[in-house]
Amino acid sequence: MRDMVTLLQSVPTIKVKFWNFGSGNNSGFTSNKSYTYKTNIPLEINDLVVVEVKGEYKVVQVVSLDPIPAIETNCDYPLKWIISKVNLENYARLQKHDETCNTAIQKVAAARQRKEMLTALHEDLGEKETKELIANSQVTLLK
Repeated sequence: MRDMVTLLQSVPTIKVKFWNFGSGNNSGFTSNKSYTYKTNIPLEINDLVVVEVKGEYKVVQVVSLDPIPAIETNCDYPLKWIISKVNLENYARLQKHDETCNTAIQKVAAARQRKEMLTALHEDLGEKETKELIANSQVTLLK
């Protein structure tokens, strides 16, 4: 047993499964096997967390919280720590912020284009013909 410290200090452990983040039928757990990690982060089942595997960072899903440290007595390697919890709330907030900003920018751009078009029509056609053109186009749109 290489991870006696975890057992002695009652470090919380969790079980995770690797997730395939594909779309449609291509998403789901990569296998039924779960892996144990140490954590000092408050977590819930189904949370997404980042772990290190063979020098790479992977996002995995928490599938169970161990009430007492789950240490395999025949394990010949130390357990690794969870690196961080994926903050989906912050991501959703940032996405919403971008959407709101993009909508506002599109409205400003549309208003500017409309103003520029009206100015060009006034310059090219005159005020009377521009008003008639606008009135006729609005009637056509309402039909």
